[in-house]
Amino acid sequence: MKVVKRFLLLSLCLYNLVNFSEALLGDPCPTPETGVFCSTTVPNSICEENKCECDVDNGFIEEEGGTRDVCFKKTVIGDDCKIGPQCDYNDAVCRDEICGCRTGFVVFGNTCKQKITTIEKDQCESNVQCPENSRCVQNSGTPSMWCKCVNNFVANGNGDACLRVTAVSGDCVEDIQCSRSDPNSACAENKKCTCKNIYFYSSALKRCERKAVAPDMFCASQEYCDDINAVCELPTPPSIRGLCKCKGDTNFDVTKSFCVPNSLNDGCFNNDQCSSSVPNSVCRFNNGLRENVCTCPENFVPNSDSTRCLPVFNALNVDCLVKSQCNIDNSACRGPLGQTKCVCDLGFVQNLAGISCLKGASFINDVCEVSGQCAVLSGSACTSGRCLCPVATHIPKTDLTGCIPKVNDFVTDCNQLNQCTQANTYCDILSNRCTCSAKHVLVGTSCVKVADKLGDSCSSNAQCPFENAVCPAGATRVCSCSANFVANAAKDKCLPTVAFGGTCTEGVQCTTSGEADCIEGSCSCKKDFVLAADSCLAKRRLGDDCTNDAQCQLAENLDRAFCSTNGKCDCKSPFTAIVLENKCNSGVQNTLATAIMAIALLFVKLA
Repeated sequence: MKVVKRFLLLSLCLYNLVNFSEALLGDPCPTPETGVFCSTTVPNSICEENKCECDVDNGFIEEEGGTRDVCFKKTVIGDDCKIGPQCDYNDAVCRDEICGCRTGFVVFGNTCKQKITTIEKDQCESNVQCPENSRCVQNSGTPSMWCKCVNNFVANGNGDACLRVTAVSGDCVEDIQCSRSDPNSACAENKKCTCKNIYFYSSALKRCERKAVAPDMFCASQEYCDDINAVCELPTPPSIRGLCKCKGDTNFDVTKSFCVPNSLNDGCFNNDQCSSSVPNSVCRFNNGLRENVCTCPENFVPNSDSTRCLPVFNALNVDCLVKSQCNIDNSACRGPLGQTKCVCDLGFVQNLAGISCLKGASFINDVCEVSGQCAVLSGSACTSGRCLCPVATHIPKTDLTGCIPKVNDFVTDCNQLNQCTQANTYCDILSNRCTCSAKHVLVGTSCVKVADKLGDSCSSNAQCPFENAVCPAGATRVCSCSANFVANAAKDKCLPTVAFGGTCTEGVQCTTSGEADCIEGSCSCKKDFVLAADSCLAKRRLGDDCTNDAQCQLAENLDRAFCSTNGKCDCKSPFTAIVLENKCNSGVQNTLATAIMAIALLFVKLA
């Protein structure tokens, strides 16, 4: 039995040791026998009503629904934190692991106090609750405290901020800032404190003063009279009081409430005074006149009598009244009365966009943008950026001041050498007609080349410039000499044909057949030739072939030979032929010759 009890006790101890080795928040507390306590597992926890809980009395709390193994210490404003309940103050939160006040509240000591959003209305306890530039002060006549703007600050229209009080010309966002400084000022659109409509800022008095609204009203300086375009006339001797008076040629207009300028350069103090009577004008300081006067603003110019400002134009063909309106170089205002427009000066033409005047061209091939620049050069046009003549129909004048038409015939007037378009032609200045060039002649409607020499091809007699030459009809036409004429050796003349014995210059003229030639200015047979039957035949010796008796030429006694029927040169009867000597001897001559021969042979033998 004792053994059983000991076993049960040991089992209980082991159970407790196992089950209470870790006790988390909310778990039953371990028994002392285990040697384990709540704080063993969770620091700063205690056993409360047999459960492990955070030690609240010492400022520790549990994260509700969170981790069960940590007790968080309550903290104060500004200390570190992990969970919201650590920040143990009303309206405090844990933000970025630091205890602080929630939105709309501010730190006040170790507590959070609500911010005051309305000045001079909600109660406050401390300055920290008040908006910037305000303090928590006692509400006059009451025991309560409220937020009030400090000196030189004023509550805005919503009562939730204090704005700095601003003098005239200072920065502002609301009228109250200006009016608290000067009741006659307000916050203008440019966010500057400005005097109200009928007031101006007096630099002498440093406040907004009421302006004069009509002549003869009080003034202490010129500023009082500016709005009605008057001058402040101070008495003599000067005193603080003077009167506003219209100046110069201006007159007070009740409907406009100021002294109206009549023209440019009249005195003024603001733009409205000028534009109401001199249209489009403005009021500006004029150094020459040493005062403000009505003048034309930029891009406007005076009309002829200075009673209005006219707009300046940067384009052409718009209505205008004076030249100065045309703001384009080399332009002017011209046209019939009542229809004047900005147009280019003479010698200039407008570009395609109509915004500039281009100089007219002076010569062919000058640079251009539009054909109008070429108009002065008759017949030309702007082509590829140059003033050029139409290639197909015109050519430039010699002086390049225009174009003249090409001439393609021989009846139209011309006056320039290169005006004729047909091949091999030029303009004859004396006749003012197209004429064939040198070495060319008109055939039909064309100029064709003349022959350089006889024998050259041709199609008309006109191409053959040689006297007594013609271009005969036929398949192959060449320049040839007329009948009874022949071409000379140089083929540049036609020489008359010449009969035997006639006067000549070249052999070709001689009409005698055979070997005839011009010898010493006369048609004759050549050497070793003889005239026979109107022909120059070769001279022959006895026994040679022949066709005519005249060919048989003996060494002497030419009449003794003849051309026999067998076509050989022979001696006539009764003459005997001595062939070696080409002689025809008589009988006596033969006997004597024989004797002489015998004697000669004898001497030979004796020798």
